[in-house]
Amino acid sequence: MTVANLTNSGIIIGNRGQNDDAIKIAAIKSLTGGNNVGGGTNYIYDDVLQFNSTWTQKGVNGGALSGSYTPTTVLSSMNSVALRRRDLSGVLDGQLDPASVPAISSFIAPQDVKAMFLTFADLGLQVGDTFYGYSVIPSDANVGGSSDNVNSYLNSSIYPNDTPNTTGGADISAINGYFFNQNALPVSLISFTARAQTNQTVLLEWATSWERNNKGYILERSKDLITFERAGQVSDVAGTTNSINRYRFVDSAPFLGTSYYRLTQVDLDGTTKVFPAVSVVLRTEAYGIFPNPTRDGQFTLNLDEPLMATVNLYAADGRQVGLQKSGHTDSSLQLKTTQSLTAGPYVLMVTERGQTRQYRIIIN
Repeated sequence: MTVANLTNSGIIIGNRGQNDDAIKIAAIKSLTGGNNVGGGTNYIYDDVLQFNSTWTQKGVNGGALSGSYTPTTVLSSMNSVALRRRDLSGVLDGQLDPASVPAISSFIAPQDVKAMFLTFADLGLQVGDTFYGYSVIPSDANVGGSSDNVNSYLNSSIYPNDTPNTTGGADISAINGYFFNQNALPVSLISFTARAQTNQTVLLEWATSWERNNKGYILERSKDLITFERAGQVSDVAGTTNSINRYRFVDSAPFLGTSYYRLTQVDLDGTTKVFPAVSVVLRTEAYGIFPNPTRDGQFTLNLDEPLMATVNLYAADGRQVGLQKSGHTDSSLQLKTTQSLTAGPYVLMVTERGQTRQYRIIIN
């Protein structure tokens, strides 16, 4: 998965018998490289985190433990029953027998589980990083912050093979999946789209997977991603729900050409959350140059902002060529070169409304 939220998304690490085991953990950010002398897939890791036996102090990449660290605790004091391999007499061996739950419960006592939530920021990841998973590493492994060391699990100088057993062992549970702090986010947005319609309107649609204390949504439009104006609002919302909800809004007065829409969610207490903008194009004529090829250095450019756009022409070697505006309409610009040009390909760069378009033009 691609990391999008650093502080409210992450993983959960559980510990049987409360948090009484020191651990190390590292996020996997690539599936190539490393020095895995044991064979198999090599991993590239981000920061290696180390926690003391009570999870109150933390170190990074082999550095000294320091505190006070306060983990985000979940699943505190949860009693559970472990499924073990046993034979019919109740002796543990290599046979998996899940049929008799009472028999299992009779010799596996309820366990006091405590777990902590580690955010992607805790794991050293950045927005846009790919998160492939993570590895729980023995607390006595001398890995520092090196991916090569983490992968060299058959090297006894890095992974000691003579560490004595301790009471209780390392009862660590790596809980599959990734998680987010549901109370920290007002809504979970699945999608937000803007689509041009044949009747010259724009249809905005969005969906959420859950909502908390949601009052409504504000829709805004912009030509340049800088100045936004309100297009409308939606107040008929779910409020608080764990179900998928779908919404739609039709903007009957959209900007022509390229424009942008953004969605803002409003809480009952007035707090707002602004989501990234999406773009849409509403034009009757396509962007582009005509005629192309051109014989006399004169051509027409279809665009949104004839008076505001920045237009430059470049030769194949990167030299800028003189260009003059000779006329315009609401959606096009007449241009001509200011010098005699060698026949061949040129590049026209057009910057307007927060984006740059590039065209190849042939001058004969």
